Amino acid sequence: MEHLRTGWVLAENILTDHIRTERIRTGWIRTEGIRAEGIRARRILAEHIRAGRIRARRILARRRDGP
Repeated sequence: MEHLRTGWVLAENILTDHIRTERIRTGWIRTEGIRAEGIRARRILAEHIRAGRIRARRILARRRDGP
C-alpha cells in the first residue's frame, strides 16, 4: 500500500493480506482501530492517512474473497 511505502503512517498492529508484520516491527505504522474491507475501502483508508486524518493502532484489511 502506498502509504506504507511513503512512510505516511506509524502503527502498532496491522493485519492485511498485503502488509507484512515486518512493517509493524520496523515502526512504519501507528493506528487506533481501523478496519478496511475491499479495494475501495483500502484506497479510502490510504487517502485519509495521507491527509493526516488518521492515526491508528490497528488496521484490519481483507480481500473480498476471504480473510
